[in-house]
Amino acid sequence: MPIITTEQIPKVLWKRRKRPSASHGTHTLHLPRFLVDAYGELIDELGLRTAAEDISPNDEGPQGGMTEEETNLHFARNFSGSCARIELVMLDPREMFKTTRDLFVKLFAGGRLHLLDIPCGAGAAGATLLCLAAELRNEGVLPRNPLRVTVVGGDISAPARQIKRRLYRKLKPRLAEVGISVTTSVHDWNVKNADQTSDLIERWIKGQKKTAKTAIFALNFSGFLSQRVDECKLQLREFMRYGRTMGASVVWVEPCTNAAIQHLFPGLKQHVFGANPRIASTWEDCPRQTECRVAHPIQRRGRFTARAAAMHLEPVKEGA
Repeated sequence: MPIITTEQIPKVLWKRRKRPSASHGTHTLHLPRFLVDAYGELIDELGLRTAAEDISPNDEGPQGGMTEEETNLHFARNFSGSCARIELVMLDPREMFKTTRDLFVKLFAGGRLHLLDIPCGAGAAGATLLCLAAELRNEGVLPRNPLRVTVVGGDISAPARQIKRRLYRKLKPRLAEVGISVTTSVHDWNVKNADQTSDLIERWIKGQKKTAKTAIFALNFSGFLSQRVDECKLQLREFMRYGRTMGASVVWVEPCTNAAIQHLFPGLKQHVFGANPRIASTWEDCPRQTECRVAHPIQRRGRFTARAAAMHLEPVKEGA
């Protein structure tokens, strides 16, 4: 029996459409309101309203950019797609992933939570999860128990890291209204760099409180990593090894592209997860995939399709 049933998902997040389509079903996914408001404010501050209102698809793929211009364009055009994918996986309104919604409730119902967000980009994964928890609290679906969250992020793009900092500054007072306090840090990290990887893991480990639940969220890595898993396998294994020691759940979410489905996930299973039998997928058939229509946070009456592929792994208990 799930902790939250699909019927309990509030309409502000999963709303029945007046004109359902056979391919996308009867509902539209909506991003959490705190996230929509903060995103819109930041879009205006960055002068990106015109780009964000462009009619081009907003779920085109995983990559951001290294320059400020590339990063801003990605933030305007693709950030909402990244947010929708992580929400689609963790809220699981289509009941495709089965285990992720219960994991979300376990992590975000209250207490202490310690997250590693890689690559964090402009902050889509952590921001969406926190705002989703806030929305469910506002709707009376989750209790308003005090929740203290630390988010440690790593990314190679300096402009993306700066946007993440600005986004979290906007979100912190909003989240505090519903009993969620957030401490964030974001670091320069290249997955190919072993020293940077060790430094990032060390910062993550040092920030964990003994009573904290722990999780790793990996989002939108396939654009860079799909052909480089073997090259970066030692660094990725290090995350899994320390994650297992810390009792961390692992959720990996990608767009449903050939790079992700045909290359990244098979490479991860062969070179990373297969080398660490002490952390295992919760599903035999992985990655699992689903899609839905999403209400655009900027475009008036705008809609786009989010397509998500995901893996959910958990530490193997001793003696299992």
